[in-house]
Amino acid sequence: MPSSLLLEVPALADFNRAWTELTDWLSLLDRVLKSQRVMVGDLEDINEMIIKQKATLQDLEQRRPQLEELITAAQNLKNKTSNQEARTVITDRIKGEVTNHSEKVGGDHYESDRVQNLEFPLKRQLIVEGSAVRLLPTELQAAVAKISRLIGARMVERIQSQWDEVQEHLQNRRQQLNEMLKDSTQWLEAKEEAEQVLGQARAKYESWKEGPYTMDAVQKKITETKLAKDLRQWQINVDVANDLALKLLRDYSADDTRKVHMITENINASWGNIQKRVSEREAALEETHRLLQQFPLDLEKFLAWLTEAETTANVLQNATHKERLLEDSKGVRELMKQWQALYRYSDSCSYRLSSSSDPSCPERCSNPSCRLPFQAK
Repeated sequence: MPSSLLLEVPALADFNRAWTELTDWLSLLDRVLKSQRVMVGDLEDINEMIIKQKATLQDLEQRRPQLEELITAAQNLKNKTSNQEARTVITDRIKGEVTNHSEKVGGDHYESDRVQNLEFPLKRQLIVEGSAVRLLPTELQAAVAKISRLIGARMVERIQSQWDEVQEHLQNRRQQLNEMLKDSTQWLEAKEEAEQVLGQARAKYESWKEGPYTMDAVQKKITETKLAKDLRQWQINVDVANDLALKLLRDYSADDTRKVHMITENINASWGNIQKRVSEREAALEETHRLLQQFPLDLEKFLAWLTEAETTANVLQNATHKERLLEDSKGVRELMKQWQALYRYSDSCSYRLSSSSDPSCPERCSNPSCRLPFQAK
């Protein structure tokens, strides 16, 4: 083979080194980009990542001349090979063997060391005699065949494709970060409004104080503590914050969503607790109001019972002073039972009457058990 092909061996080595360097850099950049995560809902963190993405895009554009130089060098290497047999070997190897090359475009595995492994055996095959450089014909053909697998049109297409994929990933990520920034801003504003109404509801609830359980006082409390209507209106603010939080959790699940998740859980838990306490408080006031309305009727029934009990007591007292009562043991026992029953039911009804103004006591004098066990005769 002519010595003109031998002169291209250093150029091939330089091309392979430049190709490996750029490919490795693109692969590293792609892995770094895929591993970067931001805190969703953290505007400062998102803005910092947007700045980093912009700087990386600028760095990529600054390296574009390297890609263009590789494309030009690959074409020159092929065109400068004047020997038709060698050009045929290169072309055939490019078409047949580059497609079976094991590394992935933008992937994790490369055989960049193959070029270096080929370079030194090739040097050992060179025989230097003064200024002349010769190589054994069969060894030269084998070396050219091995090196040719890593150059040419297919090789350029591969690195161009890798370059385009990294650039597209950068641009898409930058657009996603801008959208995340907008969505996070909207969510933070809605969160502030939800926390504001949450604070209003909590302050209003905590301002409630115990007071006298008169009809007017309870009616006033019912009017002042009607939070159910306010809660229904404020629920809209909480729902908006929840909807925006769900959008962040859904659209940016590949990033760190712990902040959004934690804040949303806290707001919903606090809101649910306030709703429960307000509902219980208003129900208790309504029940107290009902008991106070019922109290006059209970009092009327008690007075009627008291009149009946007084009559019964008078009858028993008269019976106690009957002549020769002590001689009738059976009559004495019966009279004692009636007195004991009267005392027992009197104490029971007195307790129930005093408890009827307490909303926690379910029993009142209207209970049938308050009736006397016997009628006065």
